[in-house]
Amino acid sequence: MNQLFQQSTQDIDNLLNCRPLLGQIVAKQGNRIIINLGRKNNVKMGDNFQIVLQQNIPDRVNLMRAVATKNRATVTIEQVSEESATAVLEGIGSTGNIQVQDIVIKI
Repeated sequence: MNQLFQQSTQDIDNLLNCRPLLGQIVAKQGNRIIINLGRKNNVKMGDNFQIVLQQNIPDRVNLMRAVATKNRATVTIEQVSEESATAVLEGIGSTGNIQVQDIVIKI
């Protein structure tokens, strides 16, 4: 039974390996952001991430639903710790719309 669980865990890991790495912005100051991904997520200095803006919009029964919108801004990782990373925003006028809780996707 133990061997079956180990094999199924490996199979799931292999299937999920092709999914992009997703994180979230946890802090922002000027053109620098901190994301909730770090060394334990295999993030390295120089990695690039695409930013996806997240907006909460009420639906027809007044429940808040998250809506994602692509942004042209990208970020390059400058500093990495175990559980977070600091990145610099790149792109023309890209810093204005970006907020805490927006999503980052590894390119």
